[in-house]
Amino acid sequence: MPSLNSSLNMGQRALSMNQRAMHTSGHNIANQQTEGFSRQQVTTQSASADPLGLGRGAEAQPTTRVFDHFVQKKILQENPRTGVFHTREDYLNKIEMLLNELEGNGLNQAMNDYWNAWSQLSSQPESDAARAQLREVGDVLAR
Repeated sequence: MPSLNSSLNMGQRALSMNQRAMHTSGHNIANQQTEGFSRQQVTTQSASADPLGLGRGAEAQPTTRVFDHFVQKKILQENPRTGVFHTREDYLNKIEMLLNELEGNGLNQAMNDYWNAWSQLSSQPESDAARAQLREVGDVLAR
């Protein structure tokens, strides 16, 4: 027959274990939006019996981090690749800015002006104005 003291100790262990589990749950809830946070879990197991063979309740094991090893490995493998893609994005943004096709005064427009100037010069080969126009649009295209 368990004594009053052993019953109180069992109750105290149960309250302590559940308090720890509640604290861990609160910690998980508070950090759910934190990038890189892994959920934590408190596991329990039966406490060893006393010398008379009577149970002493349950006790908490150390808090463990819950995560998927496969997913973690994949993240670590793919992380360096994100740098490659960010660099590629930066260069493509610079190229897009240079070509500037959205505003209508990009490379396509400059080439059209250049070939139109050649066409104008071919129809009026003696015209100094057509030659000056070709030189000017050629400079714009070269920049």
